[in-house]
Amino acid sequence: MPGAFNYQSLLLFRSDLSSKCFLHYTVPMKKTAQEIRILRKELQKTRQLEAKVLAKEIRGRGGFGITDKIREKIPEKAMTSLEVAFEKGFTLIFTKGDSLIDKMGIEKARRQYEIYADSLDKMIYEETLKAVDKAAGSRSALTKGITTAEGSGLGIFGLGLPDIPIFLAMLLKTSYEIAAAYGIDFRDEREKRYTLALFNTIFSEGHDKEAFSEECDAIGEAIDNWEDIDTEIRQEDIELVSNTLATDLLVAKFLQGFTFAGVIGGPINLHMVHKVSKIAKIKYKKRFLRRLLIAAYDEHII
Repeated sequence: MPGAFNYQSLLLFRSDLSSKCFLHYTVPMKKTAQEIRILRKELQKTRQLEAKVLAKEIRGRGGFGITDKIREKIPEKAMTSLEVAFEKGFTLIFTKGDSLIDKMGIEKARRQYEIYADSLDKMIYEETLKAVDKAAGSRSALTKGITTAEGSGLGIFGLGLPDIPIFLAMLLKTSYEIAAAYGIDFRDEREKRYTLALFNTIFSEGHDKEAFSEECDAIGEAIDNWEDIDTEIRQEDIELVSNTLATDLLVAKFLQGFTFAGVIGGPINLHMVHKVSKIAKIKYKKRFLRRLLIAAYDEHII
């Protein structure tokens, strides 16, 4: 558990981050000027990438074309049945599935990060930051491979409804594993709220995505600054995430419910996991870099 804040240094740096204009302070720094420059450069690059990715998705070019054509053909009764199964599955996995997901290889990501954290504590090099990135990418790539096989295999055998909790677990695993690769523990009850905001950002459409992204960032900054946040997860919060996920995921699961078309479920599953990993990697990397910058001014924060 982190020690007490040095609020003077934190407030100075928070103002710095908000304005994106880095000023010279008399506050003692734990890191050298060169290390600070490296972190600022990486944070700026990450922000630029995020703006580019979100802008593209807001314009509507981030979708999976085949789902739009199939969506119109899904019978209302089938859609309703899948919707009910989906909401129950997400509630079950999100509220009671942590121990199961934690056994799916996330501990390895934690141990790998601890090695990098020891190195970063001594000296921050660009090579080390790239290694952390590579580790986060390799974990999500592994999940993509498992999910593609799972989706194609189940589709071939005509399975759909019973598999929804398994697939949702894979989506959450993707996010949790990337978080662990950047030194963030999804088991922290405060991170539950962040995960909901993150998934709303990932699966929302149009300008709703921008609003959810801002909410996601605000929650992340509050957590990283050790501010008090509301940790209660309400059913309506889960339902909101379920609604943003429903369109894309229900199409994938509907296809898996029919043997002759089931193999398409694999590529769509891969697409869904890719959507999670793409945004989660940017968001968690941004928090990772910001935490290192804050720690440069106050060694007790991380």
